[in-house]
Formats: sequence, structure tokens, C-alpha cells
Amino acid sequence: MHNGPTKTQEYFDLFEGPSGDTEVFIAPAAIAHASAAVHKQEHVMLAGQDYNLPSEQGDTTAGISLEMFQDEALQTQYMILGHSECRRDGDSDETINVKMKKLVQDSSIHPVLCIGENEQQRESNLFESTIRNQIEKNLEGIESDKLNSLVIAYEPVWAIGTGKTATPELAQEACKIVRNIISEVFGGEFAAMLRIQYGGSVKPANAEALIIQEDIDGFLIGGASLDPKSFSQIIEIVEQNS
Repeated sequence: MHNGPTKTQEYFDLFEGPSGDTEVFIAPAAIAHASAAVHKQEHVMLAGQDYNLPSEQGDTTAGISLEMFQDEALQTQYMILGHSECRRDGDSDETINVKMKKLVQDSSIHPVLCIGENEQQRESNLFESTIRNQIEKNLEGIESDKLNSLVIAYEPVWAIGTGKTATPELAQEACKIVRNIISEVFGGEFAAMLRIQYGGSVKPANAEALIIQEDIDGFLIGGASLDPKSFSQIIEIVEQNS
């Protein structure tokens, strides 16, 4: 819930996107999505933050359907599902699974599935079982050939918006476990090609130490992305270490 249409235009006036082949998507608030589509740089992609069920146009006041996001004017190429805040506010694993199935079957929008453990689960040694459960339930009933464009964003909930950051070694260990679980479910070849993002208080000061880790392929950036100059710095760091 940041930046309406006017501030989104101002954001892109200051933002410097990638100069190379690094893929960058920005997920504006839905009310600002159309403004972002008009004012963004050509090589920057857009993502939806989530969509409502039922996913088709209908009598759901205040809802935003998948059908709406597919409007050509919005240029939506990615969709975030299962973000920790959406899970906190009521999205169950079963709901996320329904959304994921609809997304991969009825649209060309690429899914970004967020998974991660909270502080209690981490301290209780339930980290691996938590993310395994999320992966298996959220992707249940979906064939791997429908998930070729899948991105998984590992976000330790205890490190989101708290200023706490997993050490690069801890983040790498977690992302490697995610890849291993995906390998068990969908096979080693699929897991090797999968893009895994890390999200958890990423900022220019720690971006390099994180991006050089073997199983971290990119970032899902929260607070630091609200400052266009800070976000541009992170992109530059990623490009220098790719």
C-alpha cells in the first residue's frame, strides 16, 4: 500500500533500470498499475501483488480479478502469490493452490510463489517442514511443464520489514534446501533451472554478499525498492556479480 498513480510516475522519473540482461519486475499497488505501465522504462516488467478469487469478472466488490490483470494496457508479466502478508491475512495453502492452478492454466502471467517460515517456526526447528509443506500444497496437482516460468521467492518472515537479515550463509542454506525439495517433487533437471529469489531486508549494503551465493538467483525486495535510487543500486550490484 505505497504510491498512487502520481507518485508512481515520479518514481519512474528517478529510477534507473537494468543496463544489461538482468530481469527486473516491479509490483505496484493495483491502483497505480496502469500509471506504471505508461511511465516505466521499456525493459522493466510489471507484476501484480495478488489477485482475488473468484478469478473472473463478477460481483465481488473491491476485488481485483486475474482477468483484469490480463488486460493488455497493464502489461502484467508476473504475479506474486503466497506473500507472507497475504498468508497472514487469510490466504490458506489451499487458496494459494487454486490461484496457482488458475494462473498457470488460464494466463501467460508468470507465477512468483513466496514461501518462508516465521520466527517461531525457525526457533522450533520447523523451518524445513514448513517450507516443504508450503511447496507441496501450493503446487499440488500442477504438472512441471506448466511451471516452466515459475519463480520461488524464499522470504524468512522474521526478516521482512524488521531490519533483521539472514546471514548470506543462512540464506544460501535455506535456498539450497528449497531447491532440494523442488528436486524431490519435480526432478533434478527442473530444480536446476528454477529461479530462486531471496527476500528479507535486502539492501545495497548486503546485496553483493547475498547474490554471489550459489542458490540465490535474485531478490524479492520490499522496503529498499521504495527508494528508486536504492533499488537502482541493488540492480547495479546484481549486474556486476552476474
